[in-house]
Amino acid sequence: MAFNIPLHIPAASLEADTSPIRDEQICVPNEENSVSKPHMRAMVRKVAKVLATQGIPCCECSRTIYKLYPLSDCMEGNYRYSLRVICPDGREGYHFELCLSPVRTDDEMAGRKFTGGQRGKNQFMGGHVNA
Repeated sequence: MAFNIPLHIPAASLEADTSPIRDEQICVPNEENSVSKPHMRAMVRKVAKVLATQGIPCCECSRTIYKLYPLSDCMEGNYRYSLRVICPDGREGYHFELCLSPVRTDDEMAGRKFTGGQRGKNQFMGGHVNA
């Protein structure tokens, strides 16, 4: 099964999250060459929401754990992760591979400088997730 999920995460949505998935349910890597943790958590929430609409029951459980592992060194601008959805009884319920591709913002495409705050290598402005 493959999904191509457009994903754009504005900074405001990171602060005002209304998802039923808590941060404690999401385990993300602690690596410097990675997408920032808040962006990864937002990505996992979005993917879990799509998977729940596809009938995967674990994604609607408040005790499910989501573990994200890097599959690439993220040096070429494309990010690959393994997402494991673990059921409350400790069994791995589902396993997905996520491929993130950065997308240039409208300002970047128009040749304007990014002025929405500091953006370093750990910022992920948007892209697509293939699960």
